[in-house]
Amino acid sequence: MKSKSRLTLVVVAISAILVSLALYQPILAVSSNEKAEQPKWHESYTMEMQSGLRLNRRPMLKLRLLRNCEPETVEGNIVTYVKRTLVLDTGEEQVKVIVPYLWMVGGEAMNMTEIFDSGILSPGDSVTVNALRWDIENEELSIYILFGYEIEHEGEVLYALLPINIEE
Repeated sequence: MKSKSRLTLVVVAISAILVSLALYQPILAVSSNEKAEQPKWHESYTMEMQSGLRLNRRPMLKLRLLRNCEPETVEGNIVTYVKRTLVLDTGEEQVKVIVPYLWMVGGEAMNMTEIFDSGILSPGDSVTVNALRWDIENEELSIYILFGYEIEHEGEVLYALLPINIEE
């Protein structure tokens, strides 16, 4: 007798859970539609609008950056390449150079990962990097950022695939 009552109790509990789930989903759908009809001011921005706002600010930043940059040449040995940053050992210090993702190598567009995987560049190689240097100075500290656009290695020149042309 006890096993029948336990079985009945389990069946009732499972039925109650299934019924509540079946009723709960339409309620959520209705409540989410109501929120979509009356968005708050900060919820009304879509991802496209937010990314558009960010993209609209980028040209101003690029122009400001280009106005304040000076060309610089860095010679050193490659330590590593991680997340668009080429680390060079100049003998005096390790210099970090921000590099674009795509490069022209012998008339072929390649990304930096492919360049390192193919052996065109590898850690320990001696390279000369032409870059734009942006200095940011404060009363307490000085920061400089290098943006690489050309890499010379053993007579081969790799050119950054950029939407701008750089002449010295």
